[in-house]
Amino acid sequence: MKMPDSIPAAERARLQAAARDAITKTVVPSYTKLKQYVVDDTCRRLAGQLGCGTRRRARPAMPGSRALHHDHVTPDEIHEIGLKEVARIRGEMMKAAKTGFKGSFDEFLSYCART
Repeated sequence: MKMPDSIPAAERARLQAAARDAITKTVVPSYTKLKQYVVDDTCRRLAGQLGCGTRRRARPAMPGSRALHHDHVTPDEIHEIGLKEVARIRGEMMKAAKTGFKGSFDEFLSYCART
């Protein structure tokens, strides 16, 4: 961790040790608990149950709810619009990745997710 030269070396070392200690004892365990809750508990419990089409009695209600917003568009057409949007956004991200980023597109996505 870079610190200004105006901070004495002993103080920098103390602050860095305190930061490492806080990350090790507080941040990492908290993220581990969050991961366990989200991935191990919630995702497993909800596997195969996401989306209104998977809910009991949802399919009969879907045409009516769709009519509220897209009475002239079928579910397949909405899906196709979504696929086109994903392709468009990916294209924009690929352009952004080529503006000086050194690495693959997947590495760029990982970089974006971290920052």
